Amino acid sequence: MKRMNALFLIGMIGFFVAGSQLATHMAEAFWGDRDIWWTHVNMQPTLEQARGEVHVRVNGQPLETALAQGQVRWVASGGETVVLTPQQVTVRLNNWPAQQARQLHMAVYSALLFGFSLACLGIGLWQMWRKRPSQ
Repeated sequence: MKRMNALFLIGMIGFFVAGSQLATHMAEAFWGDRDIWWTHVNMQPTLEQARGEVHVRVNGQPLETALAQGQVRWVASGGETVVLTPQQVTVRLNNWPAQQARQLHMAVYSALLFGFSLACLGIGLWQMWRKRPSQ
């Protein structure tokens, strides 16, 4: 009876551990729920705070400029017109692209470990099944 060697055992353990991590990261990155990553309603940043993530333009000028100059108006339910200020306009950001990038980044490390595990598994199998010269 042939014994299992260390490379085979490392490969088997790594195959299941790293393989399941890789599958989890890839599934989350490509088939994960995209709708749960929006900014919470109570934490909506103003346009000034979200400047690096969103740019809204009205008639070719930034919305912040139009708000500061009093050019944006809101018609309330009673029909009265209110001039909006920059503090009254907030945005909800979808953080899915950043989350997807994190998942794919982690998938790279899992794939490296999975590849190493497959190499160990293959070498271990080859060592177990190769013919040893008779003495």
